[in-house]
Amino acid sequence: MKKLMFAFVLVLLLCGSAVAEEVFVSHGSAVVTGIQCRKGTWTDVFNLFVTNISGSEVTVKVTLFDHDGNDRSSICKVSTGSASGNGATSVSTGTGTFTLPAGATRIVAAPSSLNGMIYGHAVIEWTSADSRLKKALMATLQKTISYGDKSYGFMANVNGGQPF
Repeated sequence: MKKLMFAFVLVLLLCGSAVAEEVFVSHGSAVVTGIQCRKGTWTDVFNLFVTNISGSEVTVKVTLFDHDGNDRSSICKVSTGSASGNGATSVSTGTGTFTLPAGATRIVAAPSSLNGMIYGHAVIEWTSADSRLKKALMATLQKTISYGDKSYGFMANVNGGQPF
């Protein structure tokens, strides 16, 4: 009976590990409100500039939520600068998760070709192999709104301009 019970528990453990999802264990986070993106008569574009102020590489996860609280991170594009020309270099698309080297900055954005409209918020989280790291990121929200041949924009510090 003991062997049978042990075999049953072992099977349950193996089945449970087969369906386990990868969990992102955050070491720090910040909420960004006022995310708006749309394409139409009016065009609203947002960029999140995320900078690693630490001396260690971190993994960053930006989750974009729409007006109903649905995860829309699949529309995100992560980019970095370019050594030549004036275009950005794509780091990842379809996910808000990326590696951010020490001292580096990346831009997370939704495409300006988005059909429909999103009013929502984003959550920026980070994790690191360095368990001693307490604050690693700073971020800024850039928003541009265009109508016809007119446009305006602004930038706002995330987390009151404080590291998180």
